[in-house]
Amino acid sequence: MKKILLQVTVFAMVAALTGGPVRIGSAADAKSPCVACHTGDSALGRLIDGWATAVDPKLLAKAQAAAPEGAKLKGKHMKVGAMVKSAPDDCTKCHSKTSKLAPPMDRLLHMIHLTGEGNKFATTAGAGCTSCHTLNAATGVVEVLSGPLK
Repeated sequence: MKKILLQVTVFAMVAALTGGPVRIGSAADAKSPCVACHTGDSALGRLIDGWATAVDPKLLAKAQAAAPEGAKLKGKHMKVGAMVKSAPDDCTKCHSKTSKLAPPMDRLLHMIHLTGEGNKFATTAGAGCTSCHTLNAATGVVEVLSGPLK
């Protein structure tokens, strides 16, 4: 709890010092951090389509660890290409905080991006809160902005 409080406090201090929302990267990237990082072979649309066939066992293990108690993930993602056009907003339709079948989006993404030895995100993106989240210093609201899948 103290570690989380410290991270949020540091996040708020940076926002206060900069006079507004904290963003990393270009203004265009700040609008959609998920799709800004997931490009080329790791574009989210491409990844999600591939997961309909099979999910990598290491990724599945992280997803299972984030899943609601009693939920057993099957190793495939349902086909969602027709209904998921924006991430992460469209993803939260199934990956909600109250879902009994799918891992909640916040737990899932934090498990995938912040844990595990040799984690690419943690080593290349710095794994800082502001890599994905923005904080509006005027309102205190922390969010992840959504953007269209590529």
